[in-house]
Amino acid sequence: MKFLFSLVFVCCFSLFGTAQNIFPEKFDGCNTDRFAMEKDTVSVKLQNAKIARVLEKAIDSKCRAKIKGNLLLQVIVDTDGNSCLISIKNDTNIPSGKMRLKEVIDTELLWEKPKEKTSPMISVNFSGNALYITRLGLGGDKGIHELKQ
Repeated sequence: MKFLFSLVFVCCFSLFGTAQNIFPEKFDGCNTDRFAMEKDTVSVKLQNAKIARVLEKAIDSKCRAKIKGNLLLQVIVDTDGNSCLISIKNDTNIPSGKMRLKEVIDTELLWEKPKEKTSPMISVNFSGNALYITRLGLGGDKGIHELKQ
């Protein structure tokens, strides 16, 4: 009986420990003790132009000139507006290792102070010389879906 209880406890703990990362490429160093996900509305405010400027710093000019595809970011924003990149899904033609996403987002992406620690998800589509930024929500009934800003 003790073995069965231990096995169930370990399985539940391991599921809980990885459930906070939405995307497959995970990063360490974020305080993930408790945070809310954006569900139906944008609750953590930041202009897309500011996100674009930070991404410009994270991707060198050679890579920016040829990048194409989609990049999904999951960021945790604390109550002071500081960012911590927790996970990404990189469907671009540039490997994640050639970008300084974690370093630059954690140090330079500052949001309006939210009421509670929140995890926004950001979709960045690179097409030619343009990039398009969309905010995503996560709800049980809709799954991952686009939020209106």
